[in-house]
This record gives sequence, C-alpha cells and structure tokens, in this order.
Amino acid sequence: MDIIKKNYNNKKKYLKFKINKLKIKISDNKKKEKIYIKKLQNIKKKVDSNLLNIYSKIRKNVKDGLAVVPVTRGASKGSYLFIPPQIHSELIQRKRIILDEHSGRILIDANLAEEVELEIK
Repeated sequence: MDIIKKNYNNKKKYLKFKINKLKIKISDNKKKEKIYIKKLQNIKKKVDSNLLNIYSKIRKNVKDGLAVVPVTRGASKGSYLFIPPQIHSELIQRKRIILDEHSGRILIDANLAEEVELEIK
C-alpha cells in the first residue's frame, strides 16, 4: 500500500510539472501570435486588397493551407500535376502572378521560394 501511495505522489508531481511546462509554452505562443498579428496588419496595409482576398480564399479552400507553392521538377507542390514549359518559363521571369489550373494555388519559382525561406530564417 505504501508503494502505491509513493507512485501516486510521484505521478502527481510529474503531472503538475508537465502542466506548468505546458502553461509556459502556451503563454509563449500567445506572445508570438500577438507579434505575428501586428506584422500581418502592417503587411495588409501594403498589399492590394483584391490580391489579399484571393489569397485568403485560396488558403480556406486548400487542404494544407498553402496558397503560394513553388514549382519543383515541373510540378507544383500540393497538386503534383505537370506544369507546361511555357508557364514554367513565365514563372522564372517573375513578370506576373500565375495560378495553378488544377489546385488554384499561386505558383512561384523554386529559387524564389528558397530566397524567401532564407530571408525568413
């Protein structure tokens, strides 16, 4: 009986420790969320409202929430369907915004995706 009480008390202490750890993570995430919301509001001011509406609609309609996807190996991430060479060459030139015919996502060049990813990090 004494062993059971010790195990119970040990597990209770461990549970309290984990709950406190979780509360700390949640508070950190809330702080980060506030920072990201402020950044998002600043960016929304700079972007055209029509493009912003299209972007938000795409994010809602797509399973994984990715509205802007890179084209790698001739296919866009998410739909994995072949992109014609003419469209791929237009992507490389970066002169206009191109939507994927199949998934409706905004396509970008793989090099641009890498540049943005490095910039974020």
